[in-house]
Amino acid sequence: MKKIFVFLLCLGLVFSFTACGEKSKKNADKVDLHYYTSLGQIPEMPYKLGAKCDKVQSELQAEYDEFLADDSHEGDDHDHDAEEIYFNASDEGDFILLDNGSKYYLYKKAEEKDGVSCIVTFGDAFGFKMGTFIYDVKKAMPSIEFTEIDITEGSVFFADYLFSGTALSTEIDEKTVMFIFQEGELYATALYKTNSWK
Repeated sequence: MKKIFVFLLCLGLVFSFTACGEKSKKNADKVDLHYYTSLGQIPEMPYKLGAKCDKVQSELQAEYDEFLADDSHEGDDHDHDAEEIYFNASDEGDFILLDNGSKYYLYKKAEEKDGVSCIVTFGDAFGFKMGTFIYDVKKAMPSIEFTEIDITEGSVFFADYLFSGTALSTEIDEKTVMFIFQEGELYATALYKTNSWK
């Protein structure tokens, strides 16, 4: 009788360890935010933090010039096409904004030698589709401690036209990742050097 009891007890322990193992796998992050942040990269964007400012600007300008020179677009809705291929460099006071339509690259004038210090996408980021619900972003990264911020006018330096919404923000290795939500859906994602954009 004792042997049967010991056997059942051991069997119960084995199943409980198995269940714990499965639970930890289920709760593991689906997105390795630490890895991409250490690289200074949003995988859906062609340039990452530290990219040479003049290289980013010249390549984006060349791509846009090539698009404009291609007369195969004649007769198309040019403005519609330009949403995909667009470029503008603007002086915003202490920083330069390289606007590629759905992607922004920013750098502080005083830190130009250090390269791009902020990248922003108004589209998919870190495997999340634009429009993903805030709950799903949090759920995909349970180990990340996010600060939830209510957006007010001017509170988002790379999109000061935003008057409302929610941001999830976290700092990893002196870099900040910020997910911006409008009406609970992913609208933009930024990765920037924290000290440059305090």
